[in-house]
Amino acid sequence: AGGLLMVAMNVAPEAEAEFNAWFDEEHLPALAAVAGNLCARRYKMPGGAHRYLALHHLTSPDVQASAAWKAAAETPWTQKIRPHVRDRLRIVLRPYVRKG
Repeated sequence: AGGLLMVAMNVAPEAEAEFNAWFDEEHLPALAAVAGNLCARRYKMPGGAHRYLALHHLTSPDVQASAAWKAAAETPWTQKIRPHVRDRLRIVLRPYVRKG
């Protein structure tokens, strides 16, 4: 992969069931279908500062900034869930190339 997107988050307990339905039924499948997204996975973490983590292996870091990505990510259901998401940490990475 030429890029990696990591998104960690928590969700308000009263919205957790709908959050999980949204992520499994709409959000992750829509982003996984964007050209340049090689692999999309979601994890529930057993401890630590964040409860959920999504990893996207991308052909390039630019994929997550594309119009197709934004269209897949911005839906009415997303807007309904967004106020319940807390402590969001979003990191875009590119491969490290050692010089020498």
